[in-house]
Amino acid sequence: MYSKNNITIETDATIANNKLVTLSTVFTGATKAYSNSRIETGDMTYFEGTYAARVFFTDNPNTYKDGNIQTFYTITDYTLHENAAKYSEIDFEYMASDYWGTGTSSDKVMYMTSWNHVIEDPWDAYKAYLHPKGTMAGWHTLVVTAADKKNVKFYIDGVLKGQISVTDGDNTQNNKTLSVYPRTNMQVAFANWIYNDSNGGLGSSTANRTSTMKVDWVMYYKDQDLTPTQVNTYVTDYRTRGLRRRNLAGQEYYETVTGLEEVEINTELVVIPNPSTSGVFNLKNSLANAVVYNPQGEIVATVENASIIDLSKQTAGVYFLKTETQTLKLIKY
Repeated sequence: MYSKNNITIETDATIANNKLVTLSTVFTGATKAYSNSRIETGDMTYFEGTYAARVFFTDNPNTYKDGNIQTFYTITDYTLHENAAKYSEIDFEYMASDYWGTGTSSDKVMYMTSWNHVIEDPWDAYKAYLHPKGTMAGWHTLVVTAADKKNVKFYIDGVLKGQISVTDGDNTQNNKTLSVYPRTNMQVAFANWIYNDSNGGLGSSTANRTSTMKVDWVMYYKDQDLTPTQVNTYVTDYRTRGLRRRNLAGQEYYETVTGLEEVEINTELVVIPNPSTSGVFNLKNSLANAVVYNPQGEIVATVENASIIDLSKQTAGVYFLKTETQTLKLIKY
Protein backbone atom coordinates (compact mmCIF):
# COMPACT_ATOMS: atom_id res chain seq x y z
CA MET A 1 0.00 0.00 0.00
CA TYR A 2 1.17 3.51 -0.84
CA SER A 3 0.22 6.32 1.53
CA LYS A 4 0.36 10.06 0.88
CA ASN A 5 0.99 10.45 4.61
CA ASN A 6 4.44 8.97 4.03
CA ILE A 7 5.51 11.98 1.95
CA THR A 8 6.47 15.28 3.57
CA ILE A 9 8.17 18.57 2.72
CA GLU A 10 10.83 19.54 5.24
CA THR A 11 13.26 22.42 5.70
CA ASP A 12 16.82 21.72 4.61
CA ALA A 13 19.09 22.09 7.64
CA THR A 14 22.20 22.69 5.53
CA ILE A 15 21.11 24.94 2.63
CA ALA A 16 19.33 28.20 3.46
CA ASN A 17 15.79 28.63 2.09
CA ASN A 18 15.86 25.12 0.62
CA LYS A 19 13.19 22.44 0.97
CA LEU A 20 13.44 18.66 0.72
CA VAL A 21 10.90 16.00 -0.19
CA THR A 22 10.94 12.94 2.08
CA LEU A 23 9.58 9.52 1.12
CA SER A 24 9.21 6.92 3.87
CA THR A 25 8.19 3.35 4.49
CA VAL A 26 6.41 2.75 7.79
CA PHE A 27 6.63 -0.76 9.26
CA THR A 28 4.66 -2.14 12.21
CA GLY A 29 6.81 -4.93 13.58
CA ALA A 30 4.19 -6.81 15.57
CA THR A 31 1.75 -7.24 12.67
CA LYS A 32 4.19 -7.00 9.73
CA ALA A 33 1.95 -4.33 8.22
CA TYR A 34 3.75 -1.69 6.17
CA SER A 35 3.08 1.23 3.84
CA ASN A 36 5.18 2.71 1.03
CA SER A 37 5.58 6.09 -0.70
CA ARG A 38 5.84 7.32 -4.29
CA ILE A 39 5.69 10.60 -6.19
CA GLU A 40 5.59 10.92 -9.96
CA THR A 41 4.91 13.39 -12.75
CA GLY A 42 1.31 13.48 -13.87
CA ASP A 43 2.02 13.02 -17.55
CA MET A 44 4.46 11.14 -19.75
CA THR A 45 6.26 13.85 -21.67
CA TYR A 46 9.88 12.85 -21.09
CA PHE A 47 11.94 10.88 -23.58
CA GLU A 48 15.52 11.29 -24.77
CA GLY A 49 17.95 13.49 -22.89
CA THR A 50 19.49 13.78 -19.44
CA TYR A 51 17.78 12.92 -16.16
CA ALA A 52 19.38 13.93 -12.86
CA ALA A 53 18.50 14.15 -9.18
CA ARG A 54 20.13 14.69 -5.81
CA VAL A 55 18.92 11.95 -3.48
CA PHE A 56 19.55 10.93 0.13
CA PHE A 57 19.54 7.19 0.83
CA THR A 58 19.31 5.46 4.19
CA ASP A 59 20.89 2.20 5.33
CA ASN A 60 18.25 1.72 8.03
CA PRO A 61 16.69 -1.23 6.11
CA ASN A 62 19.98 -3.12 6.47
CA THR A 63 19.68 -2.94 10.25
CA TYR A 64 16.34 -4.76 10.13
CA LYS A 65 16.95 -6.73 6.90
CA ASP A 66 13.94 -5.10 5.23
CA GLY A 67 13.81 -5.22 1.43
CA ASN A 68 13.40 -1.49 0.85
CA ILE A 69 13.90 -0.25 -2.69
CA GLN A 70 14.81 3.44 -2.71
CA THR A 71 14.49 4.53 -6.31
CA PHE A 72 14.74 7.35 -8.83
CA TYR A 73 13.33 6.14 -12.13
CA THR A 74 11.59 6.86 -15.42
CA ILE A 75 8.83 4.64 -16.77
CA THR A 76 6.15 4.50 -19.41
CA ASP A 77 2.62 3.17 -18.84
CA TYR A 78 3.24 -0.16 -17.10
CA THR A 79 0.38 -1.81 -18.96
CA LEU A 80 2.83 -1.88 -21.88
CA HIS A 81 5.38 -3.95 -19.96
CA GLU A 82 5.14 -6.95 -22.32
CA ASN A 83 5.35 -4.80 -25.45
CA ALA A 84 8.98 -4.75 -26.58
CA ALA A 85 8.28 -2.06 -29.16
CA LYS A 86 6.80 0.43 -26.70
CA TYR A 87 7.90 -0.31 -23.14
CA SER A 88 10.56 1.95 -21.60
CA GLU A 89 11.99 2.09 -18.08
CA ILE A 90 15.27 3.30 -16.55
CA ASP A 91 16.04 2.80 -12.85
CA PHE A 92 18.37 3.75 -10.04
CA GLU A 93 17.31 1.32 -7.28
CA TYR A 94 19.19 1.12 -4.00
CA MET A 95 18.68 -1.91 -1.77
CA ALA A 96 20.43 -1.47 1.57
CA SER A 97 19.43 -5.07 2.24
CA ASP A 98 19.63 -6.98 -1.04
CA TYR A 99 16.95 -9.52 -1.89
CA TRP A 100 17.49 -9.57 -5.64
CA GLY A 101 20.13 -12.24 -5.87
CA THR A 102 23.45 -10.54 -6.52
CA GLY A 103 24.29 -10.85 -2.85
CA THR A 104 22.64 -11.58 0.49
CA SER A 105 20.35 -9.55 2.72
CA SER A 106 23.50 -8.24 4.41
CA ASP A 107 24.76 -6.73 1.14
CA LYS A 108 24.07 -3.18 -0.01
CA VAL A 109 23.60 -2.92 -3.77
CA MET A 110 22.77 -0.13 -6.22
CA TYR A 111 20.91 -1.48 -9.26
CA MET A 112 21.09 0.65 -12.41
CA THR A 113 18.80 -0.88 -15.02
CA SER A 114 17.30 -0.15 -18.42
CA TRP A 115 14.53 -2.33 -19.83
CA ASN A 116 13.26 -3.69 -23.11
CA HIS A 117 10.22 -5.47 -21.66
CA VAL A 118 9.22 -7.92 -18.95
CA ILE A 119 6.82 -10.86 -18.66
CA GLU A 120 5.60 -11.26 -15.09
CA ASP A 121 4.23 -14.81 -15.02
CA PRO A 122 6.42 -16.72 -15.29
CA TRP A 123 9.04 -14.04 -14.67
CA ASP A 124 11.11 -13.29 -17.76
CA ALA A 125 13.07 -10.01 -17.75
CA TYR A 126 14.58 -8.48 -20.88
CA LYS A 127 16.92 -5.81 -19.55
CA ALA A 128 20.51 -4.93 -18.78
CA TYR A 129 21.86 -3.65 -15.50
CA LEU A 130 24.83 -2.61 -13.41
CA HIS A 131 24.94 -3.62 -9.74
CA PRO A 132 27.91 -2.31 -7.73
CA LYS A 133 27.98 -3.27 -4.05
CA GLY A 134 28.62 -0.91 -1.17
CA THR A 135 26.79 1.57 0.97
CA MET A 136 25.00 4.49 -0.65
CA ALA A 137 23.94 6.06 2.64
CA GLY A 138 23.84 9.85 2.48
CA TRP A 139 23.47 12.36 -0.34
CA HIS A 140 24.31 11.45 -3.94
CA THR A 141 23.87 13.06 -7.35
CA LEU A 142 22.43 10.58 -9.85
CA VAL A 143 22.62 11.22 -13.60
CA VAL A 144 21.43 9.02 -16.45
CA THR A 145 21.54 9.95 -20.13
CA ALA A 146 19.87 8.49 -23.21
CA ALA A 147 20.62 10.80 -26.11
CA ASP A 148 22.48 8.93 -28.86
CA LYS A 149 19.79 6.44 -30.00
CA LYS A 150 21.79 3.55 -28.52
CA ASN A 151 23.41 3.86 -25.11
CA VAL A 152 22.08 4.49 -21.61
CA LYS A 153 24.83 5.92 -19.38
CA PHE A 154 24.73 5.97 -15.58
CA TYR A 155 26.70 8.34 -13.34
CA ILE A 156 26.90 8.60 -9.55
CA ASP A 157 28.56 11.66 -8.00
CA GLY A 158 30.22 12.57 -11.28
CA VAL A 159 31.67 9.11 -11.94
CA LEU A 160 30.55 7.10 -14.98
CA LYS A 161 29.46 3.71 -13.61
CA GLY A 162 28.91 2.22 -17.06
CA GLN A 163 26.73 2.24 -20.14
CA ILE A 164 24.34 -0.39 -21.49
CA SER A 165 22.64 -0.76 -24.84
CA VAL A 166 21.24 -4.31 -25.28
CA THR A 167 19.73 -7.03 -23.12
CA ASP A 168 22.16 -9.04 -21.00
CA GLY A 169 20.93 -12.51 -21.94
CA ASP A 170 19.53 -13.25 -18.47
CA ASN A 171 16.18 -14.29 -19.94
CA THR A 172 14.56 -17.51 -21.12
CA GLN A 173 15.65 -16.93 -24.72
CA ASN A 174 19.23 -15.95 -23.80
CA ASN A 175 18.62 -12.88 -25.94
CA LYS A 176 21.50 -10.41 -25.95
CA THR A 177 20.40 -8.23 -28.87
CA LEU A 178 17.24 -6.37 -27.82
CA SER A 179 17.70 -2.64 -27.31
CA VAL A 180 17.27 -1.26 -23.81
CA TYR A 181 17.29 2.31 -25.11
CA PRO A 182 13.97 4.12 -24.44
CA ARG A 183 11.35 3.76 -27.17
CA THR A 184 8.42 5.80 -25.84
CA ASN A 185 7.73 8.79 -23.59
CA MET A 186 8.03 8.28 -19.86
CA GLN A 187 7.19 9.90 -16.54
CA VAL A 188 9.72 10.72 -13.83
CA ALA A 189 9.22 9.24 -10.38
CA PHE A 190 10.68 8.55 -6.95
CA ALA A 191 9.61 5.74 -4.65
CA ASN A 192 10.52 4.05 -1.39
CA TRP A 193 8.85 0.65 -1.18
CA ILE A 194 9.40 -2.71 0.47
CA TYR A 195 9.98 -5.68 -1.81
CA ASN A 196 8.36 -8.79 -0.35
CA ASP A 197 7.88 -12.16 -2.02
CA SER A 198 8.58 -15.84 -1.35
CA ASN A 199 12.31 -15.07 -1.14
CA GLY A 200 11.74 -12.67 1.74
CA GLY A 201 11.86 -8.94 2.15
CA LEU A 202 10.41 -8.38 5.61
CA GLY A 203 12.84 -8.44 8.49
CA SER A 204 12.02 -10.57 11.53
CA SER A 205 12.32 -7.77 14.09
CA THR A 206 9.12 -6.82 15.94
CA ALA A 207 10.30 -3.22 16.31
CA ASN A 208 8.31 -0.47 14.67
CA ARG A 209 10.48 1.41 12.18
CA THR A 210 10.50 4.09 9.53
CA SER A 211 13.01 4.27 6.69
CA THR A 212 13.26 7.58 4.84
CA MET A 213 14.86 8.69 1.59
CA LYS A 214 14.99 12.36 0.58
CA VAL A 215 15.05 14.34 -2.65
CA ASP A 216 16.63 17.77 -3.03
CA TRP A 217 16.09 18.48 -6.75
CA VAL A 218 15.32 16.76 -10.04
CA MET A 219 16.18 17.88 -13.59
CA TYR A 220 15.48 16.77 -17.14
CA TYR A 221 17.12 18.24 -20.24
CA LYS A 222 15.44 17.23 -23.47
CA ASP A 223 17.63 15.68 -26.19
CA GLN A 224 20.87 16.78 -24.47
CA ASP A 225 23.64 14.42 -23.33
CA LEU A 226 24.89 16.47 -20.39
CA THR A 227 27.88 15.59 -18.25
CA PRO A 228 27.56 15.64 -14.45
CA THR A 229 29.70 18.79 -14.47
CA GLN A 230 27.21 20.51 -16.74
CA VAL A 231 24.34 19.36 -14.52
CA ASN A 232 26.05 20.79 -11.44
CA THR A 233 26.65 24.07 -13.29
CA TYR A 234 22.93 24.35 -13.97
CA VAL A 235 22.05 23.55 -10.37
CA THR A 236 24.48 26.15 -9.02
CA ASP A 237 23.04 28.74 -11.39
CA TYR A 238 19.45 27.90 -10.43
CA ARG A 239 20.20 28.11 -6.71
CA THR A 240 22.01 31.43 -7.16
CA ARG A 241 19.05 32.90 -9.03
CA GLY A 242 16.48 31.45 -6.63
CA LEU A 243 14.87 29.44 -9.41
CA ARG A 244 12.23 26.99 -8.19
CA ARG A 245 11.04 25.45 -11.45
CA ARG A 246 11.68 25.59 -15.19
CA ASN A 247 9.32 23.79 -17.53
CA LEU A 248 9.89 22.25 -20.97
CA ALA A 249 8.63 25.43 -22.62
CA GLY A 250 11.48 27.34 -20.98
CA GLN A 251 9.26 29.29 -18.57
CA GLU A 252 10.94 29.95 -15.24
CA TYR A 253 9.24 30.26 -11.86
CA TYR A 254 10.64 31.98 -8.81
CA GLU A 255 9.41 32.20 -5.25
CA THR A 256 9.81 35.70 -3.86
CA VAL A 257 8.92 36.61 -0.28
CA THR A 258 7.07 39.93 0.01
CA GLY A 259 6.06 40.49 3.61
CA LEU A 260 4.13 37.37 4.55
CA GLU A 261 2.96 36.52 1.05
CA GLU A 262 4.65 34.26 -1.48
CA VAL A 263 4.20 35.20 -5.12
CA GLU A 264 5.23 33.26 -8.22
CA ILE A 265 6.89 35.21 -11.01
CA ASN A 266 6.85 33.92 -14.57
CA THR A 267 9.55 35.24 -16.87
CA GLU A 268 9.53 35.01 -20.66
CA LEU A 269 13.28 35.63 -20.97
CA VAL A 270 14.21 32.23 -22.41
CA VAL A 271 17.53 31.43 -24.08
CA ILE A 272 18.09 28.23 -26.07
CA PRO A 273 20.53 26.49 -25.95
CA ASN A 274 22.12 27.42 -22.67
CA PRO A 275 24.87 26.25 -22.25
CA SER A 276 25.97 26.64 -25.86
CA THR A 277 28.99 25.01 -27.46
CA SER A 278 28.97 27.34 -30.47
CA GLY A 279 28.47 30.54 -28.50
CA VAL A 280 25.27 31.38 -30.40
CA PHE A 281 22.20 31.78 -28.18
CA ASN A 282 18.63 32.02 -29.49
CA LEU A 283 16.03 34.10 -27.67
CA LYS A 284 12.43 32.94 -27.43
CA ASN A 285 11.30 36.56 -27.73
CA SER A 286 13.11 39.44 -29.44
CA LEU A 287 14.81 41.90 -27.07
CA ALA A 288 14.57 45.62 -27.73
CA ASN A 289 17.62 46.53 -25.69
CA ALA A 290 20.08 44.46 -23.66
CA VAL A 291 23.80 44.06 -23.03
CA VAL A 292 26.08 41.11 -22.31
CA TYR A 293 28.89 41.38 -19.75
CA ASN A 294 31.85 39.13 -19.05
CA PRO A 295 32.78 38.26 -15.42
CA GLN A 296 35.08 41.31 -15.32
CA GLY A 297 32.10 43.60 -15.94
CA GLU A 298 33.11 44.47 -19.51
CA ILE A 299 30.45 44.73 -22.21
CA VAL A 300 31.13 42.07 -24.87
CA ALA A 301 27.88 42.30 -26.86
CA THR A 302 24.77 44.43 -27.26
CA VAL A 303 21.29 43.37 -28.32
CA GLU A 304 18.92 45.71 -30.14
CA ASN A 305 15.65 44.38 -31.56
CA ALA A 306 17.23 40.97 -32.03
CA SER A 307 16.51 37.36 -31.13
CA ILE A 308 20.08 36.05 -31.41
CA ILE A 309 23.11 36.63 -29.18
CA ASP A 310 26.42 35.82 -30.85
CA LEU A 311 29.30 35.10 -28.47
CA SER A 312 31.10 32.78 -30.88
CA LYS A 313 34.23 34.94 -30.82
CA GLN A 314 34.37 34.99 -27.04
CA THR A 315 36.30 32.48 -24.95
CA ALA A 316 34.48 29.70 -23.11
CA GLY A 317 33.05 30.83 -19.79
CA VAL A 318 30.15 32.50 -18.02
CA TYR A 319 28.52 35.71 -19.34
CA PHE A 320 25.64 37.82 -18.11
CA LEU A 321 22.73 39.03 -20.23
CA LYS A 322 21.22 42.13 -18.60
CA THR A 323 17.86 43.64 -19.56
CA GLU A 324 15.96 46.46 -17.90
CA THR A 325 14.31 44.06 -15.46
CA GLN A 326 16.55 41.06 -14.97
CA THR A 327 19.91 39.38 -15.49
CA LEU A 328 20.40 35.93 -17.03
CA LYS A 329 23.56 33.85 -16.96
CA LEU A 330 24.85 32.56 -20.34
CA ILE A 331 27.31 29.68 -20.41
CA LYS A 332 29.61 28.95 -23.35
CA TYR A 333 31.54 25.66 -23.38
